[in-house]
Amino acid sequence: LTYRTLHARSERIAAALWRNGIRPGDRIALRLPNGTSYLIAYAAAAKLGATVAGINSGLTQAEQDTLVALADPALVVDSSDALGAFEDQAGGPQRLSDVPPDPTRLAALVFTSGTSGRPRAAMFTEAELAAVMELETGGTWADQPGTPMLVSTHFAHVGPMLKLPWYLRRGMCMHVLPRWRAAEYLALVAELRLPEIGAIPPQLALMLAVPELDQLDLSCVQRSEEHTSELQSHHD
Repeated sequence: LTYRTLHARSERIAAALWRNGIRPGDRIALRLPNGTSYLIAYAAAAKLGATVAGINSGLTQAEQDTLVALADPALVVDSSDALGAFEDQAGGPQRLSDVPPDPTRLAALVFTSGTSGRPRAAMFTEAELAAVMELETGGTWADQPGTPMLVSTHFAHVGPMLKLPWYLRRGMCMHVLPRWRAAEYLALVAELRLPEIGAIPPQLALMLAVPELDQLDLSCVQRSEEHTSELQSHHD
């Protein structure tokens, strides 16, 4: 998916959503697997000024239903076909008029795991997403457009939900796996010569246990975060 295509498709979908009554501040639940459709829908909602509520498609049906009910959305996008139906709508403008930024507007809902009870929706405004971008682009390799990366979690996870605006604005090249597996992830890092390994602690433990780890050339990894350096030290 090129950035040109992402821009054009999300423009058409945002305009169609507006024609269907979705307005800034309305909530849109994305009940989609990892893939380009999630990115397109996220961008369309952002252009509209709507709030994205990401639903992890790896959860059980009942768990997903609970999160959708908690989000109380004006719209649920649950398949690529559903997203395409908006894009295929005829009539009306194909581009949405610019929605003015509003730092206080709710941009994203990110659900907690619910380990101590029912999941809760953490709320993030446009100002908070902008703060994440500013923190993450402080003169590092990520400032270079086109930097390749391998997405390590579902897009509904707090990391991608807060960092997608940063990834998109930096023009980063994202490689997306339908499902994360430790051996496949590490093999792709080595094959594509990716400069960063990103992982949450359970993923790190699984990667350290990959039997082929010592045979992989991970010298491409440049990110100096503690979990990455630990993996590289093990490899060395």
